[in-house]
Amino acid sequence: MYIKMISAIILCAAMSPSRATTASTTDSELQMQLRAKDQAMMDAFATGDRAVFDAAMAPEAVYLDENGRRIDRATFLAELKSLPPIPPGILSWPTIR
Repeated sequence: MYIKMISAIILCAAMSPSRATTASTTDSELQMQLRAKDQAMMDAFATGDRAVFDAAMAPEAVYLDENGRRIDRATFLAELKSLPPIPPGILSWPTIR
């Protein structure tokens, strides 16, 4: 569910007029910006950091989950939680890259 959600949000954030690129922005620079935003959102899922999604989502943003549930922005942010504690015997959660 999170991968589908993050993909939809990244696409919307990438298309956001607040981050409009100029003619001088190269493909490489744009790729680096999108990868950085993608990584920040993946990290935010792990920690439950709402600020990253709060900044990236439009006020009228909605999310449709894999069960067809329509989630408005406020509900999505309220339901965003960090991953559970690391189980005994595991050194750390894998980094999503």
